[in-house]
Amino acid sequence: MLGRAMVLLGSAWALYRPGTAEPEILDLGLTEAEVEDILANCPEDAPEWYFIPMLQESDTDVSRYPLEVRRQLSKLGSYIFGPSTIYSEKCPLYVHEENATQRHHENMKDLMEMRFGWLLQRVEAQLARAVAPEPIEWMSYPYLKMHRGDCLDDLPQQFRKLALQVAPPHRDMQYTIYLENKQQDAQTLTFTLPIKVPSGGAGLRMFEAWMDKKIQRLVGQKGNVLPVGKNSNAYVSQLPFQDVEYLPGRMLLFSGDQMHAVSPYKNPVSSDRRIVLQGHGILLNGTWKLFG
Repeated sequence: MLGRAMVLLGSAWALYRPGTAEPEILDLGLTEAEVEDILANCPEDAPEWYFIPMLQESDTDVSRYPLEVRRQLSKLGSYIFGPSTIYSEKCPLYVHEENATQRHHENMKDLMEMRFGWLLQRVEAQLARAVAPEPIEWMSYPYLKMHRGDCLDDLPQQFRKLALQVAPPHRDMQYTIYLENKQQDAQTLTFTLPIKVPSGGAGLRMFEAWMDKKIQRLVGQKGNVLPVGKNSNAYVSQLPFQDVEYLPGRMLLFSGDQMHAVSPYKNPVSSDRRIVLQGHGILLNGTWKLFG
C-alpha cells in the first residue's frame, strides 16, 4: 500500500481559509463493528504499545519544575502504537539500536497493513479526494495514540488539577525532519481520526493563529501579523478558538501550521480511553508526502 494513490480531479485543498478556524471534516463512515475490529487488533496489553511521558512531549523546559512535580507528572502521557516520526526512537524495544526510527518503521509496516489495511485504504481515499488534484504518497503509516483515564487515579488532587489543564497551543513540526533548507516554507497538513473517546467527550481546540513560514511569524485570519512576544503560548491561548468534537470515524484535516491543542478533559474516569489515528503530510514537488 505504500506508494502513490489515485486521486480525483478537483480544486486544491484550502490550507489557509480566512474567516474560520475549523478543520475540514472527512467522514470515514466507521460502523460500531469496524471500530471494535480496530480496537481488537490493538488490545491494551499488546507489546507494540509503548509509553511516552507527558513531560517528554512538551516543548516546555521542565528542568525548572520542582522534583515532586516532575515525579508525579511522569506517570502521565501517551501510549503509541505504530510508526511515528517523533516517537519511534523512544520505543523501548529499539531505543538502543542504530537507526531506531527506521528499524521501528520497517518492522511495523507489515503489521499495520495486516491489522489495519482496510482502514488505511479508507483514510487514503478520503485524503486523496480532499487534497486533489495533488497526488498523495505514504512515506510511513500513521500511528495510534492512546490516553488512559486510569493514569489519573493515584494522582494527588493538586497534580490531578494540573494535569487536566488545557494543553499549551502548538503547531506540528515533524515535517522539518524531511526538509532541506530551501524547503522550509513547504505547506503541511495534519489528520486526526478519533477511534474511541472518553465518556465525557474529547476534542481539538483550534486557535485563530497560523505560522506564516515565509516570514516566520504568527498571523491571524486575514494574514495580519500577530503581536506575539516571547511567551507565544500565553498570547495564543487568549485568542479566539473553536473546540471541535471528536467523534469516532470523523477525521479532522487541517494545516499543521495552525496553532492547536487537545481540548480539556471533562469529568474523567478510570475506564476512559482516548484513541486516535494520527498522521501528517508535507507538500513536496507537487505531491503530498504522508507520514506518522
